[in-house]
Amino acid sequence: MSELFAVHTPSEAWRTFRLAFQPRPRSQRIAVIDALGRVLAADLSAPHDLPSFPRSTVDGYAVAAQDTHGASDSLPAYLEVVGEALMGQTADVPLDEGQCAIVHTGGMIPSDADAVVMVEHTQRVRDAQGQPGSSAADFTPYTIEVYRPVAAGQNVIQVGEDVRQGEAVLPAGHVIRPQDIGGLLALGIVEIDVAARPVAAILSQGDEVVAPDQEPGPGQVRDINSQTLAALARQAGAEAITFPIVPDQLEALQAAAAQALAQADLLVMSAGSSVSVRDMTAQVIDGLGRPGILVHGVSVKPGKPTILAVCDGKPVFGLPGNPVSAMVIFDLFVTPVIRSMLGADEVRKTRVPARLARNIASATGREDIVQVRLEIRSSQPRTGTVGDRPEQGIESAAPLRSGRSLTEPGAPPRTGTVGDRPEQGIESAAPPRSGRSLTEPGVPPRTGTVGDRPEQGIESAAPPRSGRSLTEPAAPPRTGTVGDRPEQGDESVGRVGAAPYRDQELWAVPVLGKSNLIYTLIRAEGFVRVPLDSNGIAQGEWVMVELY
Repeated sequence: MSELFAVHTPSEAWRTFRLAFQPRPRSQRIAVIDALGRVLAADLSAPHDLPSFPRSTVDGYAVAAQDTHGASDSLPAYLEVVGEALMGQTADVPLDEGQCAIVHTGGMIPSDADAVVMVEHTQRVRDAQGQPGSSAADFTPYTIEVYRPVAAGQNVIQVGEDVRQGEAVLPAGHVIRPQDIGGLLALGIVEIDVAARPVAAILSQGDEVVAPDQEPGPGQVRDINSQTLAALARQAGAEAITFPIVPDQLEALQAAAAQALAQADLLVMSAGSSVSVRDMTAQVIDGLGRPGILVHGVSVKPGKPTILAVCDGKPVFGLPGNPVSAMVIFDLFVTPVIRSMLGADEVRKTRVPARLARNIASATGREDIVQVRLEIRSSQPRTGTVGDRPEQGIESAAPLRSGRSLTEPGAPPRTGTVGDRPEQGIESAAPPRSGRSLTEPGVPPRTGTVGDRPEQGIESAAPPRSGRSLTEPAAPPRTGTVGDRPEQGDESVGRVGAAPYRDQELWAVPVLGKSNLIYTLIRAEGFVRVPLDSNGIAQGEWVMVELY
């Protein structure tokens, strides 16, 4: 195996993989009541009109609309009530001119009526003695005054107004929702054909990995990836089976991978996809079938050492062992493959616009996926603090999770430190080109700085594609803003996606950590994509946050 792999852009990697893998969804017939979340395997059409009879939308009187024309409070129309359309029965109450019948919400209206007057717009004539009965035979007619005219069809649902016979109801690839179940049952459809769930085998490896219920020894960690990836597979629509952790031994990994693939429709292996002497995943995958590995290396961070393969018609993925990397790559490649195996529509992620709370640098030729949390902050350009350091453009902030204001009193910011120790190479910083010390008051931030300290290797950064410096003010989004008016009936400050006052905006705060482990994702509410060759995104720029 070569010591270095050639990377592909995410789009190139996806195209290469899809040319080699063309799934054919299988179908199975199940009860509609068990179909929540399942994917339709065939188009559905209505077997009959819905509703199949004209129904009243209100409690009132079924009338001929022309008998109410000109009715008002001062000059009501007088109608004789000659019967009642009983619920669950045919409305066989004949009506002549000037006559009407009692109807109830959802009930059938008589064939001689074409509208319904709401009971609130009528009044019974005082001397009328008639009373409704349990059947037409014992009904005693009486007279009412009508104070509002109605038009033909008013307060009536016509035959086929919901759906006509033969009309398409739901297309193949549609994911069944609770309302779909009700709609299908209303048409008498009690069984449907859905895509069979593909089976995803999850295989983790590593001498240092132990089961979650075991106490880790020195140098050992509990297995995170197996159940996390299995949950992602189920969320995408697959069935997931996990296998015992495999040690870093070639023969053991070959046997486990072959067994897992034989029992499943796709295989996801985590760890061992890089190029060190202990990373054997590529060698194992290449031995599982033809054509084998299609892509080894994707220009994305995190997740560069990713493997995409097809082995004897089954997709196989080699994911990095880092939990965040594994989850990012699963979302990027495995989830779309599972959806294609189901014949399902593409998952539409919820996206919200927000301002970026700090600079994000990006290397040339790489797409970065940065985890963020969302906060509602003042839009006034005043200085507040984030953690223990100043943040530009923030007067006050309401973090959505921590519950503390970002401007709470705390330790003063320390220049050039990370945590409780000096940042390497910044403990005693040389004066910048301006000739003044970094700690002198009033010094504006240098181009390419992050927060109050220089980003390593970016003292003078090239401007992004927009042609503006990283410290230039950002233009507002072209279409609308987040939180430019209060949400009706909602005065809470901490709700994602809506700022309650005009001077507040939604901000995306990068969630960063040296370990980049699972709690990076736990603390994040979404992510921002930094495009290839974008040279990063400047603080204050508007970005689209894809929510989890």
